[in-house]
Amino acid sequence: MFNQSKPSLNVHALIRDMLEDERELLILLGQDFLTAHLEDVETRLHRWQNYFENHYARDTPPRGDADKLRVYQIEYALITQLATESQTEPFPVVHQRALQQARQRMRLLVNKRDFTNASLKSTRFEAHLEQEFLVDLWSKWHTWLKPRRLQNR
Repeated sequence: MFNQSKPSLNVHALIRDMLEDERELLILLGQDFLTAHLEDVETRLHRWQNYFENHYARDTPPRGDADKLRVYQIEYALITQLATESQTEPFPVVHQRALQQARQRMRLLVNKRDFTNASLKSTRFEAHLEQEFLVDLWSKWHTWLKPRRLQNR
């Protein structure tokens, strides 16, 4: 009477499949997010480069303008690197690893305590910018995800 066989359910395989699906979804979402963000950064960089070419073709640009162009170049390089790494790994993993590396690089530069060396000063500035971009990017990622979460409910 009660000797019916129960269907076997491999819970571990089910969980593994769900995690793999989630990982693939995160990879695709990360690629979409970074592609959209890379287009924005690319547009700003190209606009600024065109401005540079039109206004300072023969003259050296003011320091502030040259610094702004360098900031856009740093942001573009960072986003490009993240987009490349996010082809095979989920964006949150890639982002957190990049943030840890940027913080470690900043710690090493600050621990050198050589604040008079001009090359270290620009390197510290770039490392600081990288950290700021990564923190800002994380905030933009969550803002970008919000409407997509609501659609799935």
